[in-house]
Amino acid sequence: MYPFATLRPIEMKKLTLLFFLLAFILQSTASEITGTLKNHLSSAIVIYTTSDGVNSTQATVPVKNGVFRYQINLKSKGQYVTLNFDEQSWDVYLAPGQSLDVQADLLDYETMISSLRFKGTAAVYNNHIMFLRRTEEMKGYQINMEAYRLKKEPFVAMLKQRTRKIDSLNLVFFGKLSPAEIASQEIRNYRLIDSISNVYLNLSVLRSYAGFRIKSFSDRKVFVDRYIGENISLSNSPVYLASDKYRNFWSSYLEARYDQESWSRDTTKVYEQNRVAFFERLPTLMKEQMNIELSRATADYFLSNMHQDYRNLKTDNTDTLDRVVDQLMSYIKNPARALELQKRIQVAKQEKFAVGKPAVDFIMLDSANATYKLSSFKGKAVYIDVWASWCGPCIQEMPSLKKLSDKYKSNPNIQFVSLSVDDTKTVWLKKGLAVQKPDGFQVWVEGGFASPFAKSYSISSIPRFILIDKKGLVVTLNASRPSELLQDSKIIDDIL
Repeated sequence: MYPFATLRPIEMKKLTLLFFLLAFILQSTASEITGTLKNHLSSAIVIYTTSDGVNSTQATVPVKNGVFRYQINLKSKGQYVTLNFDEQSWDVYLAPGQSLDVQADLLDYETMISSLRFKGTAAVYNNHIMFLRRTEEMKGYQINMEAYRLKKEPFVAMLKQRTRKIDSLNLVFFGKLSPAEIASQEIRNYRLIDSISNVYLNLSVLRSYAGFRIKSFSDRKVFVDRYIGENISLSNSPVYLASDKYRNFWSSYLEARYDQESWSRDTTKVYEQNRVAFFERLPTLMKEQMNIELSRATADYFLSNMHQDYRNLKTDNTDTLDRVVDQLMSYIKNPARALELQKRIQVAKQEKFAVGKPAVDFIMLDSANATYKLSSFKGKAVYIDVWASWCGPCIQEMPSLKKLSDKYKSNPNIQFVSLSVDDTKTVWLKKGLAVQKPDGFQVWVEGGFASPFAKSYSISSIPRFILIDKKGLVVTLNASRPSELLQDSKIIDDIL
């Protein structure tokens, strides 16, 4: 019996067939998103849409006096749309021809969550999402590191109970709708996508738990086969591809399956060898285990992250990755998207050649508007923490960065620099320094991701850490995080 979702695999297959019989005719019908935002400091928001999980569009929408308005042509029966404001983001659900008005206070992430309000014909879906997020009863079912420390049986029981709780809350929420609303095709579409997302979120959580908690590869395989392998299904339906949880599950599941096979054969393999071997087999795995639509989404997923693999290479496997990239690129049919992915990978490859060369100088400003240059610290090693006020993982590293800098406090040969790439100085001051109150040497670079600094150092995502030696030469443009260096700081010790 399938214990983790409201839809069992056979039911999902029947519903998929039903939706094909209903003919999911793709059409373009204008929908509208409007909003009123408090504490929004930039002049625009960015809205991302995708109808198939692969081909996405991006629109920069002006914000005047906290108000924005945007018309969007949806090419599916319903889909999630990402709103990115002040670099904080939130996914909303919208159906063709519907309207959604968003109200939020963007002082910080938690304030945004508590203040989000929705109106309009698409409000019901988004109110459902917030209802589950804010309901006190769900707080005991957070999937966090504490949950991952549970033993297998208690962890599985917790997921089952969490699913039952969501089911009961869904009955409460949708029970308040009228019979006509419940019967509407829009609500039925949304509930199907939501149910699929819940199924594959649970499956992804189980896969992550197996990798984190179960050390024996034979035991891990038994666990994955029992709780995951028998409960997955492939579908060509756009309603499945509308769920990012469905797409992301398959991308990570292929990797997990290969890890089990390869490590069970050879437990002496180091991580990089194993990962490169996985990439070599990835195109074959996709052909064997996926349909074409899911293969396209999966190719996009891996290509989107491949630049990190190029950066992390410690051996000469560049040619192997190049061959894999060429094969995966054949699935990307949007020329603009293909160019974007190729450019990202090319930048990462160029970084490999920067090691040992002089670091590019750049200008930084502190809160009092004093000017500094990287060359100001000549004669010292420099560890640069590139962050922004909206970056959760960046903020999580702040306590570790303080401990790391304290470790070297008495050493005059190293300088720790926390460099913000917030879009504006006002955002950095009000949402970064004032809210987070970070320690250490705090500076900001004008222009954010479009700045000469970001371009010279290939900063396209954060957190990012850079290490420069005492001669001003690049040690690495992708250094370990402070939390990792607290465990092993040899790379710093070697250059002091």
